[in-house]
Amino acid sequence: MIHPDEMQLLAYQLETLEDAASREVASHVRDCPDCQKQVAAIKNEISLLSGVSVPVTIPPIPLPMPKGMRKTHSLLRVAAVLLIGFTIGYSTSEILRQELQEVNPQYTAITIPPDSMQYRFSSEAVDLAVHIP
Repeated sequence: MIHPDEMQLLAYQLETLEDAASREVASHVRDCPDCQKQVAAIKNEISLLSGVSVPVTIPPIPLPMPKGMRKTHSLLRVAAVLLIGFTIGYSTSEILRQELQEVNPQYTAITIPPDSMQYRFSSEAVDLAVHIP
């Protein structure tokens, strides 16, 4: 057998090789001093890495809501959306509402000439005035 490469020796040391390949690499390592040195170096690296601990945080899993709460939760969402909509609508209507302009009364008074009304109502002149507060 030719010398196994470093990946094969690592797989042999981690015991991930198939049985036939593992037996073949094991018999070669017993007879080859160079491969024995490589396997010893791999063992040393594995022992160094096994001493390293990496903190692992698992994110919390959201729990499903009870069936009764789903309906309440959806109603609260709808109520919140409606409240926000009404608030925005009211506030924009107040902003957009223009102040009432004061109308000059001299332009709103209507005076009908006496000749135009004499045949309809009476012979007196009628003075109609429209007053806008």
